Amino acid sequence: MKKKIITILIIVTLVIAFLVIRSNKIKTQVSIPKVLSTIPVNNAKYVNEKEDIVIILDKQLSEIDKQKLEIEVEPKNVKSIIYETNKIKISRENNFGYGVEYTVSVKYSNEQILKLNFTTSEVTPEQFQEDAKKQSEAD
Repeated sequence: MKKKIITILIIVTLVIAFLVIRSNKIKTQVSIPKVLSTIPVNNAKYVNEKEDIVIILDKQLSEIDKQKLEIEVEPKNVKSIIYETNKIKISRENNFGYGVEYTVSVKYSNEQILKLNFTTSEVTPEQFQEDAKKQSEAD
């Protein structure tokens, strides 16, 4: 009788241990965010030098998610990074340069989830207006 009770207790203990370990594993599994879209789009040309960078993800970011993100903009020109539900908004320190290629890299727990390239407009709005004026005078 004692052997039967001990055997039952051991089985119950093992089942409980298995369930606890399994539930902890499920809780610790991390869902890596996926990028749904960006503004500007990848490889965009003639991007406005005043435009902020917006990254839209497939899930709302928790505080833990935010800590696991590493965001880098080259050449460096970041004033702030704002997290809004499932969006990341990167504001620039100064306007982006004219005709400059930028690269935005986003990593989550050291795994790259985004590499975005874009090039800003090659002329200033003033140059554009001046060229347009010259063109209309020539016509």
